[in-house]
Amino acid sequence: LLFFVPAFVEAQPLLIACLCGALAGACGAITSHPIDTIFALRTTGGGKDIPSLDKLFRGVGARVLIYSPGIALTFLVYDAAKTYLGVGGSALMQTLDLLRP
Repeated sequence: LLFFVPAFVEAQPLLIACLCGALAGACGAITSHPIDTIFALRTTGGGKDIPSLDKLFRGVGARVLIYSPGIALTFLVYDAAKTYLGVGGSALMQTLDLLRP
């Protein structure tokens, strides 16, 4: 979306930040779910061996629904604060230039 419709991205930066946050939350939930499942099974004594893929990903949909809105809200608040304070990409680069020796 960012590459195909740049005018929409410039016109709706808060919506894009919210969508990117939801996507990031979903990716993080999907990525971390299998290892959390293994830890939970080992802790409760139910996992002597590595479970099958269907058991590893059981409940991942609920986890995505829990984490995606929270990360989307985080991205939205961050981008809204940047917009409200008038801080753009060039201002952030100037700050980074100050940190160089």
